[in-house]
Amino acid sequence: MTNKQFNIGIAAVTLIALLCAFLLTGFSDSYQAAREEEDATSVLIGTWLDDSNPDYMKLTFTKDGNFQIAGADAATYTADAAAGTVTLVYNSSFGGTTVVYTYTLAENNTKLTLTDTTTSTTASYTKQADTTE
Repeated sequence: MTNKQFNIGIAAVTLIALLCAFLLTGFSDSYQAAREEEDATSVLIGTWLDDSNPDYMKLTFTKDGNFQIAGADAATYTADAAAGTVTLVYNSSFGGTTVVYTYTLAENNTKLTLTDTTTSTTASYTKQADTTE
């Protein structure tokens, strides 16, 4: 092997390594973003009791993206961890509208506050201890 061939081989290996590094960085960022979305959703999963009337109002976020009110499927939801929002698309029997809420979690993710981004109406909930959702 000549010196020229050796240098071309080194340059090719270096370029391939750099290309792989860039590709892996892109996949890593995509994976991290997907993981953050999954974490945002998983923190919400479970049953939440309304602090003002826990015997009456019970909300449930399920693993499969359904939002239930008092056990009935009321909407589908998506959570955005970066924006701190949850978007509910209500079924026609619950009004058929789309509502975006900002959410905050406190006390080791056992307290949830939802604020309607349109009306600024706020509601507070406590996570039910025994969730099997």
